[in-house]
Amino acid sequence: MLSDKPICSIEQDRLNHIMVVDAIASEIDSIGKDCAIIGICGKWGTGKSSVMNLLLDKLPSEKYQTIRFNPWMVRDDVDIIRRFFSTLESSL
Repeated sequence: MLSDKPICSIEQDRLNHIMVVDAIASEIDSIGKDCAIIGICGKWGTGKSSVMNLLLDKLPSEKYQTIRFNPWMVRDDVDIIRRFFSTLESSL
């Protein structure tokens, strides 16, 4: 039986997600000091959480501020906005 838990390290990367992670990290570095919001979108089971975990490992925390927001289990548009800003506030 296989688990659907996301991977947390490059050593666990059997599907070569690191290629996508390297490309995203390069894009982020090219932005420079400008502010940016980056989202990773995809269908369930496509590796979004795994890519995010590898990306957070790759980006130095002293250079980048990252905030994880999980939009699942929200009631409506107002709720998702409220939860997003609540997450942002508690992270900053």
